[in-house]
Amino acid sequence: MALIRGRRKIYALAATLLLAFCGSCALFSTKLPPGFTRSSGLPVPAYPQGTPDAAIYALLTWYLETEAGKDLSPSYREAVSGVRIHAGKRVFAAWAQELLQKGAPLVRLDGGIPQLVPLAFSQNLKLEQGASILETLRNECPEEFTIPASAAENLATTGHLFTSSERTSYRAWATTRQTLTIPDPDAFHRAEFRAQLNTIGQVVEIKRILLQTLQQAKETNLEDPAAFQQLLDDLTAVKNNLPEKLSLAAIGDDTTLPQFLQLCESLPQDNVASAIGRAESTLLAEKQRLVAAQTRIDAGTAAILDGLESTLSQNLVRWRGDARFTTALAKSEERFQRLVSDLAALRLEQWKASLEAHRAAARHWDGYLFFRTALANLRQETSSMRLYRLMSVPGQDSWTEKMSQELVAQYFSHLPSALEEYLETARKEMEIDIKGHPGLAVAICTMVLRMCEIPVAAPLPQDVQNARSKAEELLAKARTQLEKNQLVRPISIGNFSSDTPGIGTTYAKDLQHELATLLQAFGLNRFSPLPEEDSKPSRWDYSTFGGRVANYDGQETTERQTFRTVRRNGPGRRLPNPEYDKNASRTAQRRVTSPFLYEQEVLLQAIHVKEFERIAHIRVFMNFNGPGFTSLVEVNEFYSKMFFYEESHPINDVKTVATLRYYDAMDVPKEDPEPALKYDRIWTPGELLDWARQDSLRVAALLLLYHISDYPLHLQKRVQELLAKANYPDATELLGQCYVLCQALDFDSDLTPLLKTKTPPAAKAYEPTIQKLRAQRKKLSALKHTIEQDMLHATNLTLQKK
Repeated sequence: MALIRGRRKIYALAATLLLAFCGSCALFSTKLPPGFTRSSGLPVPAYPQGTPDAAIYALLTWYLETEAGKDLSPSYREAVSGVRIHAGKRVFAAWAQELLQKGAPLVRLDGGIPQLVPLAFSQNLKLEQGASILETLRNECPEEFTIPASAAENLATTGHLFTSSERTSYRAWATTRQTLTIPDPDAFHRAEFRAQLNTIGQVVEIKRILLQTLQQAKETNLEDPAAFQQLLDDLTAVKNNLPEKLSLAAIGDDTTLPQFLQLCESLPQDNVASAIGRAESTLLAEKQRLVAAQTRIDAGTAAILDGLESTLSQNLVRWRGDARFTTALAKSEERFQRLVSDLAALRLEQWKASLEAHRAAARHWDGYLFFRTALANLRQETSSMRLYRLMSVPGQDSWTEKMSQELVAQYFSHLPSALEEYLETARKEMEIDIKGHPGLAVAICTMVLRMCEIPVAAPLPQDVQNARSKAEELLAKARTQLEKNQLVRPISIGNFSSDTPGIGTTYAKDLQHELATLLQAFGLNRFSPLPEEDSKPSRWDYSTFGGRVANYDGQETTERQTFRTVRRNGPGRRLPNPEYDKNASRTAQRRVTSPFLYEQEVLLQAIHVKEFERIAHIRVFMNFNGPGFTSLVEVNEFYSKMFFYEESHPINDVKTVATLRYYDAMDVPKEDPEPALKYDRIWTPGELLDWARQDSLRVAALLLLYHISDYPLHLQKRVQELLAKANYPDATELLGQCYVLCQALDFDSDLTPLLKTKTPPAAKAYEPTIQKLRAQRKKLSALKHTIEQDMLHATNLTLQKK
């Protein structure tokens, strides 16, 4: 047993020695990395002088990765890795040195580690240059420091480090890997360095924008509203885009941002103060001019006030609509109120001076128009005088109300004497000559009544009310006199001649009756009545003369025979169905399941038609005379009336054209009744002539109505001729007549109801006549809407001449 135990110890020692020998053999048999030799059994680098560190790093990375599957001893792997790590540190150091050269003065090395120096911007480093350096640093400092995996490619081609197979293996590996990341030293935090680069870049860009905006403010003409608004918008946009916690101290700048913020705050205040100051200076200069020249307020003052009010109202709307001006407005509120108060006082003086100037020149209507315009401008939304409404304080009397009250009081102080002067002129015009000038009196009284109308709620003084009552009485008297002497123009329908005794006289009386109906429907009977018989028309009246019934014939008759056909369904009959199959299935056709069939004939019936046509010819003409015209009025119409007599034999004129079969009684169409035949009663020639006569009378009366209705347009034409000759009194007289006519007549209602006819006349001339009347009424309607304004304008010119 002891022998056995002894042998076992010998075998164990031998095994240990064998393993140690095998391990030593394995160490010496491992392939050396490129550029290495052995020393004491361990690999030692022996690269030629000048071998790039990046190449060494790439070679050893390739070696460690390709030999990773082999059993390398820890000491062996540690020795190779140590050489690789030192090569990577030397590559990083070279990169840091290059970064220092490209990034100075924004970069310095502290123990070989790159550090940023942002305060360099406060040491004469220009922003543009610094921004360029920052961009270079961002490009030179990627997120990872890498080198090409093929960095040792040139070494591999020399052949002193590789065998042919090793070169092939390295190239294949480099192609796959592409790049190798070199770890940063522990003291260098690449992400923080890049973040600091971005932060400084943002601060530099913000400073550049701020400086550019400040320069823009220096170059902008702040007196130009558009340029100022653009600058303010640009400043606001820059301010709104600034980071919440912005500080330029990181680059040593503690003045640019405060300057910018101060500009943003002061610019609205400066704008408000500047606008108010300019207005104050302009207003003061105008007051000094008036005092120095010892002159009354003139048109120049009004123009200056218009400009100031317009500019200030526009500015005030803009300031109040922009929150950036809230503080500035609050600071300048008291000063602005004083300015508006001074403007309002001078504006009232200008209004009063203008009203006084119109009164002194007896241009009372012009003064009234000025007064209305001033009041309208105070209340108009788009007027420059909205400034006073904008400055009103809720719960207090507004500037608009105060100024309106003073203006109305000033106007009323001049009004009674002006009204009395105009009314006295109207009275004289009524009494001048035999018939007077009532048209001119109507125009003046209408002007007086308009001058009593003011566009604000204010009580009329008693003397103004009295003048208005006198004007209404005088106007009514002038209207009556005007209608009696100038406007009422009777219409005389003279007798018509005719080859047939009695026809002409009858036609004239019927035409007079038809015309009377139209005149009443159109409201013209008040001014154009039909006189009693045996009255003689004057040369101013409407009258017909030379009337003749030239053709009055209804004997012509034509007869034609023709026919028409009517297709209808005849009676049906039920027959046994020879195809009926009582054993047929339910899905079989109706043709075999129905025990009966139904036949129905389709009939064609001929109807013989006799057409009788009665034709009447009426030709009537007359001369129509009236104010400003003499015209030939003619009606020349052929009237036709058709009558039908139909016959059809129930057997001889009926034939079967088809026989239809049905297998369901519900499908059989209903039998059609026999066609109705026409049996018109044929009019006698007398009946036809009577119908034609009535029809022609309506057309003739409409033609006369057209000439009668044209009188206001005739007056308008005469007015234009007189105005062209500067004959304002006669033009105003005619305008007064035209005004009374237009006020009394209705030109806006639709024409059709006024004609009161269910069936329009058959005459061919009827529709063209209606179209002429419609066009005429359109012109009359336009005249009615403008006649008062034209009359008052001409009246003003007439009174100025007087």
